[in-house]
Amino acid sequence: MVVNIITEIFLDGLERSGNTFLGGALGYSLGIQVTPLWSHRVYALESRNKDYPFIVPVRDALPCMVSSKIYRDYWEKNIHKLEPGRTGDPQEIVVRHLEYIKYVVNDKDLFIAPFKEFSTDHNSFVDVVVKSFPGLKVCQRLTKDEIIEKIGPNPNPHLNSLELRNFPRDPVENKESITKMFISDYSNELQEIQSYIEILYKRYYTLKSSL
Repeated sequence: MVVNIITEIFLDGLERSGNTFLGGALGYSLGIQVTPLWSHRVYALESRNKDYPFIVPVRDALPCMVSSKIYRDYWEKNIHKLEPGRTGDPQEIVVRHLEYIKYVVNDKDLFIAPFKEFSTDHNSFVDVVVKSFPGLKVCQRLTKDEIIEKIGPNPNPHLNSLELRNFPRDPVENKESITKMFISDYSNELQEIQSYIEILYKRYYTLKSSL
């Protein structure tokens, strides 16, 4: 059961799903501690503290996986080698996304945050969160630009590159070729993952319409 006075919110989703922006939007709007775990792994969901709200940002499969590959390829080339299962290998990305999304579908206690909702109208999304958890209240309304400014650039210059930056940015050169690769080589897997994502979207919109 969620505590009556909520002092903290946790969140974790797959990488490139808006974890950083969502954490800032919730934290600055609600005036409480919001902790993005940035693990992007099932174990973070399994081991969460169930006394507190846990929010999972969810993004459409194709743009999420394309951005993930761009991110991880750059990371391995310019920062350090990644552990097995966390690289930019497309097969690894597909397997990890499928495992993660299937777990979220089966855990009905996780609160779903559709990327297209909070990235286009975060204040509306915050209102849904507040109505869902009576221990929360809106402390201030901020624009998207104000939230991004408050979050600020990452002190690591690599993390402000086009490939790794969290906020809207110009597309990198190889984005189109990576997109075509996923569509041609992993069409069936994309459809399966997206079908689970649609279940999660429906969960959110059903909740929203009931409030």
